[in-house]
Amino acid sequence: MIKKSDSKLLSLATAPILGQPPSFLKKAWRLLRRLSGDDAYERYLAHYAAKHSGNDEHPLLSKAEFFKQWQDEKWQGIKRCC
Repeated sequence: MIKKSDSKLLSLATAPILGQPPSFLKKAWRLLRRLSGDDAYERYLAHYAAKHSGNDEHPLLSKAEFFKQWQDEKWQGIKRCC
């Protein structure tokens, strides 16, 4: 049986594990997402809001349209060393 004092100790001991991750983990996760391209659409939305909002010349792309365009640009042309 867990006493009231034991449950308080348990909550204090697990608080760092269940709480917010340390800032270096957050920074590492953001770096990994940026390097892998996982946050590309989020960065596109931020750029669009800052530079192109209200501009009909460049309509906002859906997530599927954005990644299709991104892949097409990435693999267009010759991609080899020789």
